[in-house]
Amino acid sequence: MEETKKREVLVKIEHLNSYYRQYKKGGFGRKQVLKDVSFEIRSGQVFGLVGESGSGKSTLAKSMVGIVKDTEGTIEVPPKGVAMVFQDPAGSLNPAHKVGWLLQEPLRIRGGFSKEEMEKRAQEMLEKVGLSAEYMDRFPNQLSGGQRQRVSIGIALMQEAKVLIADEPVSALDVTVQAQILALLKKLQQEMDISILFISHDLRVVYNMCDYVMIMKNGEIVEQARRDRIYFTPKEAYTKQLLTAAGLGDRIGKTGKHA
Repeated sequence: MEETKKREVLVKIEHLNSYYRQYKKGGFGRKQVLKDVSFEIRSGQVFGLVGESGSGKSTLAKSMVGIVKDTEGTIEVPPKGVAMVFQDPAGSLNPAHKVGWLLQEPLRIRGGFSKEEMEKRAQEMLEKVGLSAEYMDRFPNQLSGGQRQRVSIGIALMQEAKVLIADEPVSALDVTVQAQILALLKKLQQEMDISILFISHDLRVVYNMCDYVMIMKNGEIVEQARRDRIYFTPKEAYTKQLLTAAGLGDRIGKTGKHA
C-alpha cells in the first residue's frame, strides 16, 4: 500500500465530462456520457476499469487519447501520451500494409530514424510480443486473431508511451488465445515498466490482471479502490451486484488470494 502511494502519478483526470453530438428534433445537440470523472494512474500500475456495456468505459479511453474532443475538466497524461490497444485487432490494423510497415509507422511519425534502425526496432518488437521476424512481410489478413492482437500491442508499444490503454483487448478472441494475450500483457507490463488501463466487463479477468479497480455506471464512478478491497469488501450495492452476476458474490466479506 505504501509503495503504491509513492509511485509517480502518470495520468491525472479531474472532473471530466465528455459529450457526443446527438441529433435531436430541430438540430444537433450534446449528449453527456461522462459525468465528473476523477482518478489517477500511477507508474507500474495495472488499473482495472469495469462496467456494463454503455457505462462509458470506451468513451473514457477515447477522451484520454483525444478521439473524443468535446470534453470539460482536466486530462493530464505523460509527455509521450498514452497508447491504445483496441478491442478488434482486425479493424484496427490497416489491411493495405504489411506488419513491418505498420510497426514502423510510429517511428516514421516521430522522425529521426534511419530505415535500418526502424526495421531493427520493428523486428525486436515482434520478438517481444512473441512473433518471429518472418511476420514482417505478412499482411494482417494472413494472421490469426491472436497474432493480429500481438501486432496491435507491438504498434502501441512502439510509441514508447508509459501508459497503455487496453480496451477489452481479448473479448474478440477465442478463450485459449485470451489467456495467452493476457499473459503477454502482464509480462510486457513488468518487463517494460509501463502502466496499463485495463478495460473489461469480465470481473474474473480483472482480478487476475489488476491491482486497482474502478467501477463505472452510466458515465459516473461508483467506487474505486485497491483490488482486494473492491472484491472482498465492496461498499456500493452496484459493485456487489456485478460481483454476484459474475458468480463472485460468495467472496464478499471474505478474504483470500483468488477470485
